[in-house]
Amino acid sequence: MAEIVVTSWNVRGLNTPQKRSRVFQHLRSLHSDISIFQETHFKRGKIPNLPLTYFSQWYHSSHASSKSRGVSIAIRKSMPFTLQNSMIDPEGRYLFLKGLLANTLVTVAGVYAPNSGQIPWLIDALTTLQSFREGLLIVGGDLNVALEPPLDSTAK
Repeated sequence: MAEIVVTSWNVRGLNTPQKRSRVFQHLRSLHSDISIFQETHFKRGKIPNLPLTYFSQWYHSSHASSKSRGVSIAIRKSMPFTLQNSMIDPEGRYLFLKGLLANTLVTVAGVYAPNSGQIPWLIDALTTLQSFREGLLIVGGDLNVALEPPLDSTAK
């Protein structure tokens, strides 16, 4: 498979046309082939019309009654992707896509972990992903986990 550019971005909301325009312009400048968004804040059934000029395929996982959370995956128009199956979290915290990308079986996963209880949530999400995935795995997201303990200014 040829080299592909994958971006992952916690956008903290994509509901305003101005912000969407700036985000998509930046992704075009990065030549992003697959973009994974977290915290899109789209309410299920209220997803705005998204441009199909650069990204021709859009997939979403949204919360049913709230604009909180949300994961979206966008595939560049020139990327030959054929969706075979998807798994959408009803809470809007993950989205798994399985399909053919340039004749290679891939699973693309977008995750947005909660701000607390991340470890049990991640174990459940990764167990679910493991049972769903096939082929090459591409993962992006916001795990909301600090890799290092915060600096304590009172420590000696």
